[in-house]
Amino acid sequence: MKHTLFILLSLLLAGCGLSGITQPTLFYTLTAADPVPQNNTPKTNISIGLGPISLPLLLDRPQMVLRKSNTEIDVDEFHRWGEELKSNLSHVMVRNLMHDLQTNRVAHYPWPEYRRLDYQVIIEIYQFEAQRGEQVVLEGVWSLVDRNTRQELAVEHFSFHVIMPSSAYTAVAEGHSQALRRLSQLIAARIQPLKPTSD
Repeated sequence: MKHTLFILLSLLLAGCGLSGITQPTLFYTLTAADPVPQNNTPKTNISIGLGPISLPLLLDRPQMVLRKSNTEIDVDEFHRWGEELKSNLSHVMVRNLMHDLQTNRVAHYPWPEYRRLDYQVIIEIYQFEAQRGEQVVLEGVWSLVDRNTRQELAVEHFSFHVIMPSSAYTAVAEGHSQALRRLSQLIAARIQPLKPTSD
């Protein structure tokens, strides 16, 4: 009888030990384009302020969000962004624009009052999600404002679909980064022909 009780107690303790094992949380980050080479000639001599950038509350969270259907999402507790998504996104877009325009004259919102800027880029994101094993969707509206006259010069809708090679979360993070690269290239192409504004 004692032997049987000992075996049952051992199994119970082993089960409790196994149930205490939790899945490790993994963290991911968005990646930007390479830094601007020091000897490159700038494609523009204007100064740009990027921001504010807005995200839906659904996405403004530490967990990675995967869309399973039109009405169902998966918020993964064990796969998270290593930095606040809005902050990471904003810094990546600044670096992307610096790379695409070959200039260092891109400021991150909020910038100091003494910073004199020619134009401001405002981005409102409606969708920035992954469909597991399929694609990352980035959709929203960006606008261009003349910092001298405060006039809104352009408002443009954007929608990018980046096909993911796999359902791995590293592929999800890379898909998000590629979508931001495409948005940066679009904005840079519109900005490049502009001239500095007069004071």
